[in-house]
Amino acid sequence: MSGKSVLQLLLREQPKFHGASAGTVNWSLGRDVLAWLDANVRPDWTTLETGCGYSTIVFGTRGRAHTAVAPWAGEHDLIRAWLAGHGLSTDNISFRAAESQRALPALVDEGELHCVLIDGVHAFPVPFIDWYYTANRLAVGGAMIVDDTHLRPCAMLRDFLASEVARWERLADFDRTTIFRRITAEPVAEGVSWTDQPSAHPTAADRLQRKLARYKRRVARLVP
Repeated sequence: MSGKSVLQLLLREQPKFHGASAGTVNWSLGRDVLAWLDANVRPDWTTLETGCGYSTIVFGTRGRAHTAVAPWAGEHDLIRAWLAGHGLSTDNISFRAAESQRALPALVDEGELHCVLIDGVHAFPVPFIDWYYTANRLAVGGAMIVDDTHLRPCAMLRDFLASEVARWERLADFDRTTIFRRITAEPVAEGVSWTDQPSAHPTAADRLQRKLARYKRRVARLVP
């Protein structure tokens, strides 16, 4: 069964892998993002995601080796069962039943990645932690995917990466997902000074706000 027919089968059957009781909710990536993965993940790619779901199946059937880091083992079991039920192997998928902020630091020396999907815990600062521990592993030209950008913590990461024009190229935008490409062999996370990060420097608007705040404090001292 080809990767593309697997995606078509997923979209037709709409299995549910998520929820407080695993198997009651479908929190899948958007179809357009799944189609992007299906079209772009190569057979020699090593990939990683925080979270799991339809993306796990697309990564696992298109690439060489995939790691899914998500704390709920019941969801992993449902994905394995769906693949097995369709005669598909899970040999190249490694499931890590742990919170990403605890699991990823132990994986930093595991080798090069070609695509990372950040779609795990969306509470601040976890998306940034997921990025921090995977970004330097990403190959030059590799894809960093930030999902659920309608949520503020994920939007903050998207906006940060968009400002890092010397290190990241904005590759594609979807409804709630943005994909970036790493464009430098220089460090992009650990090893980067704040002085080299455009977003760390005050903007003209920031400077104006500080001037206004100082002006208001001076006026307040003059008014009885």
